[in-house]
Amino acid sequence: MSGRGIRVGDVFRLMPYGDGRHGYGQVLGSYGTSGGHFYLGCFQTEYLGQEPTVDEVVADVVALAALSLDALLYHGHWVQLANAPLADDLLSRAEFKIATSPGVYVVEDVDGNVLRAATAADAALLPYRNVVAPIRLQHAFEALHGAREWLTDYNELRVSTLPH
Repeated sequence: MSGRGIRVGDVFRLMPYGDGRHGYGQVLGSYGTSGGHFYLGCFQTEYLGQEPTVDEVVADVVALAALSLDALLYHGHWVQLANAPLADDLLSRAEFKIATSPGVYVVEDVDGNVLRAATAADAALLPYRNVVAPIRLQHAFEALHGAREWLTDYNELRVSTLPH
């Protein structure tokens, strides 16, 4: 749990958009010692005028995920609803390359633990750890449902493209 009351497993409602459509997300993990960096996921389903149960929300497929900041949760723009077990450990297989000096890399897991020295293949294929603004997740969710244009930057947020 962070000092801000946000915990892994927290389920939240995204900001409504357009004609009141909205979606849901979940805190999938935390990162670092700041207390404000979290892996956030957005579930696939869009809702209009209905409030599913938390169990229904977490039974859905996580479509988007990223390391992000807690700003929209902390300021109440995304409404925390409850805490629920994670349905799938999406992050357990994610790996990132981290430069330790020019041209030298290590491979880290989602928690920042060094797993190994990076091979040439790791350096070529693995992404750098990237932190995105939470509003990018919101906008990507809206674009996923046709409420805004899909930008190529959103591709890195698709769960199917998480590094592993």
